[in-house]
Amino acid sequence: MGSILADYAKTVISRAYIYAKKEFVLSPPPNDPTKITVTLAGKLLTGNTNQPSDQWSYKANPPTVLIHWNNINVDELSADDYLVIEYFTDQKGKRIATSR
Repeated sequence: MGSILADYAKTVISRAYIYAKKEFVLSPPPNDPTKITVTLAGKLLTGNTNQPSDQWSYKANPPTVLIHWNNINVDELSADDYLVIEYFTDQKGKRIATSR
Protein backbone atom coordinates (compact mmCIF):
# COMPACT_ATOMS: atom_id res chain seq x y z
CA MET A 1 0.00 0.00 0.00
CA GLY A 2 2.85 2.40 0.81
CA SER A 3 4.36 2.15 -2.68
CA ILE A 4 0.97 2.82 -4.28
CA LEU A 5 0.58 6.00 -2.22
CA ALA A 6 4.16 7.05 -2.99
CA ASP A 7 3.54 6.59 -6.74
CA TYR A 8 0.30 8.54 -6.49
CA ALA A 9 2.05 11.34 -4.61
CA LYS A 10 4.70 11.56 -7.36
CA THR A 11 1.95 11.82 -9.97
CA VAL A 12 0.18 14.59 -8.05
CA ILE A 13 3.42 16.55 -7.59
CA SER A 14 4.37 16.13 -11.24
CA ARG A 15 0.98 17.34 -12.47
CA ALA A 16 0.97 20.29 -10.10
CA TYR A 17 4.38 21.31 -11.45
CA ILE A 18 3.19 20.95 -15.07
CA TYR A 19 -0.10 22.78 -14.60
CA ALA A 20 1.62 25.66 -12.79
CA LYS A 21 3.52 26.50 -15.99
CA LYS A 22 0.73 27.84 -18.15
CA GLU A 23 1.72 31.38 -19.15
CA PHE A 24 4.84 32.28 -21.13
CA VAL A 25 5.54 35.96 -21.83
CA LEU A 26 7.31 36.45 -25.16
CA SER A 27 10.00 39.12 -25.20
CA PRO A 28 10.53 40.59 -27.66
CA PRO A 29 7.00 40.09 -28.97
CA PRO A 30 6.30 38.14 -32.16
CA ASN A 31 5.82 40.14 -35.35
CA ASP A 32 3.16 37.67 -36.56
CA PRO A 33 1.37 35.68 -33.83
CA THR A 34 -0.22 33.42 -36.46
CA LYS A 35 3.23 31.97 -37.16
CA ILE A 36 3.93 30.88 -33.57
CA THR A 37 4.53 27.16 -33.18
CA VAL A 38 4.35 25.30 -29.90
CA THR A 39 5.69 21.79 -29.43
CA LEU A 40 5.65 19.57 -26.36
CA ALA A 41 7.84 16.48 -26.17
CA GLY A 42 8.51 16.93 -29.88
CA LYS A 43 4.81 16.93 -30.81
CA LEU A 44 3.19 19.98 -32.42
CA LEU A 45 0.37 21.38 -30.30
CA THR A 46 -2.76 22.71 -31.97
CA GLY A 47 -3.91 26.14 -31.02
CA ASN A 48 -4.65 29.79 -31.43
CA THR A 49 -7.81 29.12 -33.45
CA ASN A 50 -10.33 30.25 -30.78
CA GLN A 51 -11.68 26.71 -30.55
CA PRO A 52 -12.46 24.99 -27.24
CA SER A 53 -10.06 22.18 -28.18
CA ASP A 54 -7.04 24.53 -28.58
CA GLN A 55 -4.00 23.34 -26.67
CA TRP A 56 -2.55 26.85 -26.58
CA SER A 57 -3.57 30.44 -27.37
CA TYR A 58 -1.92 33.83 -27.71
CA LYS A 59 -2.84 37.08 -26.01
CA ALA A 60 -1.29 40.34 -27.17
CA ASN A 61 -1.00 42.38 -24.00
CA PRO A 62 1.39 41.39 -22.63
CA PRO A 63 2.51 39.10 -25.49
CA THR A 64 1.87 35.72 -23.90
CA VAL A 65 1.36 32.12 -24.94
CA LEU A 66 -1.19 30.41 -22.71
CA ILE A 67 -1.03 26.63 -22.45
CA HIS A 68 -4.40 24.87 -22.02
CA TRP A 69 -3.29 21.80 -20.07
CA ASN A 70 -6.87 20.54 -19.83
CA ASN A 71 -6.64 19.80 -23.60
CA ILE A 72 -3.29 17.97 -23.38
CA ASN A 73 -2.73 14.38 -22.26
CA VAL A 74 -0.09 14.88 -19.58
CA ASP A 75 0.01 11.16 -18.76
CA GLU A 76 2.38 10.72 -21.72
CA LEU A 77 4.91 13.30 -20.48
CA SER A 78 8.19 12.53 -18.77
CA ALA A 79 10.43 14.74 -16.65
CA ASP A 80 12.81 15.15 -19.61
CA ASP A 81 10.21 16.60 -22.00
CA TYR A 82 10.39 20.21 -23.13
CA LEU A 83 7.82 22.76 -24.19
CA VAL A 84 9.20 24.79 -27.11
CA ILE A 85 7.69 28.04 -28.42
CA GLU A 86 9.09 29.29 -31.74
CA TYR A 87 8.33 32.64 -33.35
CA PHE A 88 9.82 35.51 -35.36
CA THR A 89 10.41 39.02 -34.06
CA ASP A 90 10.76 42.42 -35.70
CA GLN A 91 14.50 41.94 -35.40
CA LYS A 92 14.08 39.32 -38.17
CA GLY A 93 15.44 36.67 -35.88
CA LYS A 94 13.79 33.49 -34.80
CA ARG A 95 13.20 33.33 -31.05
CA ILE A 96 12.87 30.08 -29.21
CA ALA A 97 11.51 29.87 -25.68
CA THR A 98 11.86 26.54 -23.89
CA SER A 99 10.60 25.23 -20.61
CA ARG A 100 10.98 21.92 -18.88
